[in-house]
Amino acid sequence: MAHTNTVDSPPSLLHADERRERPRRVNALLNAYYSIEDITQNETPQEHVSSDLDRQGFDAKRYFDTMVFAGKLPDLVKRSRDLDVEVKQLDCEMQKLVYDNYTHFTRAAGVISKMKVCIEALAPDIQQLEGNISRMTTHEDQAEVGVAERSKQLDAALKQQRICQKLDMLFRLPAMLKRCLDQGSYESAAAAYNSCSVFLSRHEHMPTFKSISDDVEYLVALIRHALVDRLHSIDLSVDDAVQNSATLLSLGESPATVMREYLVGRTAILQQLLHDCFQPEATSTSSDQGDGVGVGLESSGIAGADATTIAMEASTSSSRYTQEMQRPESKIVSHASTRAASQYIPSFCDAVDGFQTIHDSIATPRRSMIDETALAGFVSTQMEELFEQMSALVRQRCPPTRVLVSCVHNLHDALLRLQARLPQLTSELFLQFRVRLSNNAVDTLFAAAASATLHDLARLHDECGRVEES
Repeated sequence: MAHTNTVDSPPSLLHADERRERPRRVNALLNAYYSIEDITQNETPQEHVSSDLDRQGFDAKRYFDTMVFAGKLPDLVKRSRDLDVEVKQLDCEMQKLVYDNYTHFTRAAGVISKMKVCIEALAPDIQQLEGNISRMTTHEDQAEVGVAERSKQLDAALKQQRICQKLDMLFRLPAMLKRCLDQGSYESAAAAYNSCSVFLSRHEHMPTFKSISDDVEYLVALIRHALVDRLHSIDLSVDDAVQNSATLLSLGESPATVMREYLVGRTAILQQLLHDCFQPEATSTSSDQGDGVGVGLESSGIAGADATTIAMEASTSSSRYTQEMQRPESKIVSHASTRAASQYIPSFCDAVDGFQTIHDSIATPRRSMIDETALAGFVSTQMEELFEQMSALVRQRCPPTRVLVSCVHNLHDALLRLQARLPQLTSELFLQFRVRLSNNAVDTLFAAAASATLHDLARLHDECGRVEES
């Protein structure tokens, strides 16, 4: 910094020492100019003069001499001015840092003084709190000592209480099962039995529990029998049948037995529905209630239609199909197929869905006890009986071909739900039904045609005899 000030100041302001050193510097410069090799050899150990001002051990005099020797006086002046600017900036920053530090210091001192006052004011409360905590600790220790002596007794008493409650429930279990049996609350009886069956089986060797177990098993057997009787009822819905089957399974009944009894009950209901669809009273009544079109619309769910208007429109229609539908045999077959499609087949599909629901609710290890062919046999039997009823009706009263085809399509549409679950079996059975029905229709038509031909031949023979006699 002293050398930069010397460069910027006039020669009159130079110090005496610098004036004395000036001739020596000039001589050194001249020697360096005319004795290059000597100068180079003298400076070889020192290598290059560093110009880094921030380096430790920086030699300002050597730096000045190097700049003068290189003829970089303007750069030296510029560097001096830049250093002055940097010094001023550093001075400002230093002052700012000092001010900020002083401000933080004063604030910290104020906060500390306030905290000191607050802490001194809280000293009595803190001492009181310490005393309260020590007393609480003392009381807590005393309470633990007092409770520890009776904790084992309390645990033993609670355990005995739970055992007594279980024993009370066990002793009241037969009466509870008897009450559920009388009221028909079989689900509640199954739940109570399942909650105690494991304990009874484990302690069956004890005389007291052996007696209770025998009574319980006897009542459970009665409940199972009652559930089987309910499954056989023709008034039981599919949902109730599924629920009762689940209750039977929870009571320990084998899955094969439950599925068999379920199908027996569903078979009885379906037999009753099938009989209602094809009973002679229903078909004869339907033949007296106007034309076949009116019967088809009414059985399809169109209620409130004017039967008289429909009858007049049908009677005045010249359509051949309408005329065919007015025939008595067409009315009987159409009505029977419509009732089967709207009543029998939906109940049949519901029964199959219920069987599948019960099957899915059974745990996988127990499914091996189920006869997998039971459902297929049930479906085959019910469809065979339906098709046999239709075939027998066609053999007795064969309608025209278009009426018969319409009835077959009606049954096929109703069986689409079952076909979605058992496609292969349903398709095979329905194909056999169509073949059988076609053969029956052909036989019936052939028999009717043969009978008509014989009748005509007999009449012709009589006419011929009368002609010969005349």
